[in-house]
Amino acid sequence: MPRRMSSRERLERLQAEKAAEQREKEEKKAARKPAKKSSTGSRKKKAAAPGRMKMVWAVCKANGEIVETFPYPKKAEAKETAERMSASGRTDYIVKPEKVPM
Repeated sequence: MPRRMSSRERLERLQAEKAAEQREKEEKKAARKPAKKSSTGSRKKKAAAPGRMKMVWAVCKANGEIVETFPYPKKAEAKETAERMSASGRTDYIVKPEKVPM
């Protein structure tokens, strides 16, 4: 026949179980924390802000190759040049706005 536990044994057993549960919680908590990153690691640099841009009129071949550029206020000259080049050659020339660095 099994022997009954005394009150002291029962309390000791409960304290041991609580201590074991506490250790398990601490282990889980420690495992959840992310590892600290070393300070020697490389950091991502911000992309350099693009410099100032200005608009120009570009005379291009039909395939997009830029042949000549004109300042933005001189659109009429750019159109005349494109028409003259189209009339004299086999390829068509177009005028389109382009952004170029200042």
